[in-house]
Amino acid sequence: MLSTVFFGFGLACTLQPSGRTATFLRVRFACTDDEVLRAERRLLPNHVHPGIDPARAGDTCDSLQSLLSLSELELKKVVLGAPPVLGCSFEANIAPKLAALQSRLSLSEPELKRVVLNTPAVLGCGYEANIAPSLAALQSRLSLSEPELKKVVLGLPAVLGYSYEANIAPSLAALQSRLSLSEPELKKVVLSTSAVFSCGYEANIAPSLAALQSRLSLSEPELKKVVLRISPVLGYSYEANIAPSLAALQSCLSLSEPELKKVVLTLPSVLCHQCSAAALSPTSRRRWRRCSRGSR
Repeated sequence: MLSTVFFGFGLACTLQPSGRTATFLRVRFACTDDEVLRAERRLLPNHVHPGIDPARAGDTCDSLQSLLSLSELELKKVVLGAPPVLGCSFEANIAPKLAALQSRLSLSEPELKRVVLNTPAVLGCGYEANIAPSLAALQSRLSLSEPELKKVVLGLPAVLGYSYEANIAPSLAALQSRLSLSEPELKKVVLSTSAVFSCGYEANIAPSLAALQSRLSLSEPELKKVVLRISPVLGYSYEANIAPSLAALQSCLSLSEPELKKVVLTLPSVLCHQCSAAALSPTSRRRWRRCSRGSR
């Protein structure tokens, strides 16, 4: 379970589930009862305020919509993704946070919009207390340049809400140890795929690596080679993606176990293909048969 530092708005946020909140959501966004219920369950606890101020909530929504050039449907997505934003001051809380984030990562207007739409919870993460330190720690840990740090965030905006100490650092350490990666190799993997952070290591990455290694009888260096050549494989489900692809490829080309292994080691990208007799082109068939024989 990922730990997310959420909603450090302080006293400027006063919000509690109430009839006014539900009414605002229904009138402004035509929310269904289920959407209202889910939103109210995510509102900040421990406040005694009877509900949102509809006028203030409307101003906040209008200002956020204008700043990010959001459509009404996009605004609804953001609000339902981070309901407490309705009780927050745009000028005091939201605008400074977005300005700081945009400046820190040199985000264009469309890129800032993309981050917020992908991860509305970023509106609730304290910038100075949480986001800035985590970005600095991640950048330092992997020796990332400014453009590289930006690439990581745009590849997985949710990383802005992850705790560096609780989530990011342990994931990096576990992956580096499992594959005996050097610092440059670890950096390469992270820049190639967001799966390092988005997929839980113990729950997903480790079991998939073990299953792939066992299926192809890969040595530790061979497994490492596959991951470095096709890093997104870290985000693939072995049962749903990798195993069916290997079985189809082996069947289509009538490959022995050693031949299948040779194909994967020569062209790890085959793990990205959904192989079937119908989908496999004659060119691909010829190429992969050559790989199974040890020629390119």
